[in-house]
Amino acid sequence: MTQIKRVTGIGGIFFDNLRDGEGGLGLDRLVPFMLDVGGALPAAYEPIVERRRSLPYGERERRFQLARRGRYVEFNLVHDRGTLFGLQTNARIESVLMSLPPVAAWEYAPEYAPGSFEAYSASSAYTRMLTTKLLPTSLASTPAAAVLVSGVLAAVA
Repeated sequence: MTQIKRVTGIGGIFFDNLRDGEGGLGLDRLVPFMLDVGGALPAAYEPIVERRRSLPYGERERRFQLARRGRYVEFNLVHDRGTLFGLQTNARIESVLMSLPPVAAWEYAPEYAPGSFEAYSASSAYTRMLTTKLLPTSLASTPAAAVLVSGVLAAVA
């Protein structure tokens, strides 16, 4: 997030600016693109789940998960156009905020064990790794959906 000068997560795939007819893209190209994205997700995500399924999960991991969810809430309230629109137009607050996680946490200057994943993910090295993995040098010869999905998922693998 720009206001805190660090990456808060791997983000997601947003289709906000994909509109029929804009940028020379019609529904004949947008629909197959969206289907490619949907088709690529299981193949990209399943190996990560299989590799991590048996990893221990305890209080340390839960604390970190809640902190990451807190960062997502911050992003959503500051940058998400749909959330901002809802808040500015007097929409039902429950409807506007329903995409937020039901439980999140915020800690002031959290400290993590040196060498832990948590410490690494809070470092500038992690930010560099994410930005280099998520910005492939060439999209020309690879289907865009596969690049997007595999790049996003590889960053968390």
